[in-house]
Amino acid sequence: MFAALLSERARPAWIDHVIFWGVTIGISGFVAALLLEEAMLKRTFTPILGATLLLAIAVHTMGLRGSATGAR
Repeated sequence: MFAALLSERARPAWIDHVIFWGVTIGISGFVAALLLEEAMLKRTFTPILGATLLLAIAVHTMGLRGSATGAR
């Protein structure tokens, strides 16, 4: 499985950038909301972080399925 992660990816690089920036903005806003004790910021940044993490899981799962199919 680790070799599959190191192999060439068939997805465009912009997907990795979207995931990186989505997680960065989401976690930064959420931590700021916790520090400021601001409920509205939590309501704003939590869905951004959650949607980005779900996207990352879906992209990673599709990559593993594609590499497992190619290995057979």
